[in-house]
Amino acid sequence: MRIDELGESAYVLRDLEVEPYVFAYSIELMNLPGVDEVIASVDTIGLYVDPEVFDVESLATVELAPKLPTKQYRVPLLFDGADLKGICRELFMEPEELAKAFCEPTYTVQAIGFLPGFPYLRGLPEIFHRFERIETPRIRVPRGAVGIAKGQTGIYPQESPGGWNLIGTTPILVAEGKSRYFPLNPGDTIRFFEIDGDQARMLDEQLLTSYEMD
Repeated sequence: MRIDELGESAYVLRDLEVEPYVFAYSIELMNLPGVDEVIASVDTIGLYVDPEVFDVESLATVELAPKLPTKQYRVPLLFDGADLKGICRELFMEPEELAKAFCEPTYTVQAIGFLPGFPYLRGLPEIFHRFERIETPRIRVPRGAVGIAKGQTGIYPQESPGGWNLIGTTPILVAEGKSRYFPLNPGDTIRFFEIDGDQARMLDEQLLTSYEMD
């Protein structure tokens, strides 16, 4: 692990030997003196501390948590994304084949960021890893859009600008800022399943917790 100091009250932890969210949760469990906030990203951890109390050497005492309190979810997905046809052409796949390949794996939430409630998901099949972010980001990406970029999958919790390749839309709410509804956490898992337009209209704005698996 590499520890980079950012001023007096913040550190960035890099080159971790475990998933950042696992180590971040472990730090929180330890209740290390002087640690104010721990934020996991896809490959680093941000650590905000009270410099009068925190001892950086205490990080060496962190024991990995044996189990994280994670949840599993199912997310309905209408394959109607603006980039779907182009992706199918490049991969020589029919939309039905692409939908099946995309929905097959279980995805893991690595981090929440970019927008409040935006999940960065690991687990995208390797055939989709060739797609980088689009050259000219869109000014408006609709709420619920599901995109892929640089080997990751993301879900836009609200309308915003964005540069991911859009393959579809989920009608449900994976987050909602006004009510402070943010159910997803790093370590949670997601399985996508395909729906049609009629199903999408029926499910519009239902909450993600409606699909939590036992």
